[in-house]
Amino acid sequence: MTRLAPRLASRAALVTVMVAALAGCTTAGSGEPEPTTDTEPTASASPTPTTAPAAFTLPDDCSELVGPDLAAEYAANDVVLFSDSNGNGIYEQERSVGQDGGEPLYCVYGQDGVDLSSFEFAAQALTNDAHEGVLAELATRGLDESADGERVIFSQEGDEGTLPAIVHIVLPDGWVTVNSTFGGPDRFAEVNDWAETAVEQLYPAP
Repeated sequence: MTRLAPRLASRAALVTVMVAALAGCTTAGSGEPEPTTDTEPTASASPTPTTAPAAFTLPDDCSELVGPDLAAEYAANDVVLFSDSNGNGIYEQERSVGQDGGEPLYCVYGQDGVDLSSFEFAAQALTNDAHEGVLAELATRGLDESADGERVIFSQEGDEGTLPAIVHIVLPDGWVTVNSTFGGPDRFAEVNDWAETAVEQLYPAP
């Protein structure tokens, strides 16, 4: 027993040293490497394409000026083309009534044989100088005037006897007119709608 004790003690000491060494190694290497996160590069925001403003486009004929819906409505109500600036229609008219300057596309419609049934669409492109001239001229005619953004509107309600219903819509690069032989509240509302329809045809979405 006396011989074994020193050996056991020596072995115990060796084991202690080895355990301590192993513990030290474990402590030093126990820290796992921190995961690296590959950050995806942030894509730069693509610029939102801007829609170009619609530009005045004068159509070739009256059916394109009034648009398919109005053309169908007129046909259903026996409204025919009396005359236009291209020489079409059942009557002759040398110039526009609603736009008496420039070179407008004009289209006169009505019910043949029905008094006071005629009305006219007219439209033309404007240069900057012409735009100012049209505004100045229309301002002298005693019409009601209002502005809506870049649009300036000159109008007259008229009556069912002597005064026509008139709507002029003047834009920076175009002029639209609808002129009806007779007026009154109901006809004036109709003429307003027709003028807005013509504007839609003249300024197609890009």
